[in-house]
Amino acid sequence: MTTIAYRDGVLAADTLSTANGLRDDYGAKVWKHKGVLGAGGGITGDLSEISRMGSRRYAGGMPVRALEMGATAEQAVAAAMKFDTGTGGEVQSVRLD
Repeated sequence: MTTIAYRDGVLAADTLSTANGLRDDYGAKVWKHKGVLGAGGGITGDLSEISRMGSRRYAGGMPVRALEMGATAEQAVAAAMKFDTGTGGEVQSVRLD
């Protein structure tokens, strides 16, 4: 599962990838390109579908509760890591300048 949070111009995510419910690898899930922030996870086909869908908001779980309590984007992802076994690795973030 990919955990992504955004607050105050900062987009953050975990770096863990899973396959068949097992921890598989680690990699970047957030990026900045030409002044635009992006995030994604899953297989390449999933990312292509997300790009066609355009901008949509999905919210739920631990990161949302942490953000509601005033956490930064990075803190919200770190909070999710404590309770979700599909969220892990390091917290990576990019800032919108």
